[in-house]
Amino acid sequence: MPSWNDYGSLFFKGLFVTLIKIIYFLPAIILLLAGAFPLISRFLSTVFNNLSELGLGQLLIEDITKEVLTFLGSLWGYIINAPYLVIIVVFLIILALYLFPLAVLNYVKEDRFANAFNLKLIFKKAFTGRYFAARVFVALIFVVLSLLLNWIKILGPATVFYITGVISYSLFGQVYKGI
Repeated sequence: MPSWNDYGSLFFKGLFVTLIKIIYFLPAIILLLAGAFPLISRFLSTVFNNLSELGLGQLLIEDITKEVLTFLGSLWGYIINAPYLVIIVVFLIILALYLFPLAVLNYVKEDRFANAFNLKLIFKKAFTGRYFAARVFVALIFVVLSLLLNWIKILGPATVFYITGVISYSLFGQVYKGI
């Protein structure tokens, strides 16, 4: 575990980890936005037309709520009518969630940003029984802790995410070393 002395370096490492996460989720985000672009543009067009007609002061909460609900209804219809896109986006999100910890560990191992995208090594380590078992174990810990602590407002879920995060990266680090 690194010492907590050089806060600037730790800040930038955390920033790079966030950037790695965004890049791993980028294919799903792009596909989702490209598929939902007609709905988003229609929603924004309607809101801005209402703004220009009524002015900011007269735009009522009811108008905004009506537009948001119309948008969400259209989005739901879009999801129903575009199941292949939804399946592909969900698959890409699950894949990114599955690979992301190994990408971070690969980056941290040699402190090189490019190592987070060494997909050959990441896929080699990701699709092993040990890593899959670790992911299942972490999911079980998350579910159990959620059942025990989520009744505590705000602090419960935060505690669940913190404890699960510490346990998961400790476990993933051990698995990473062993594969």
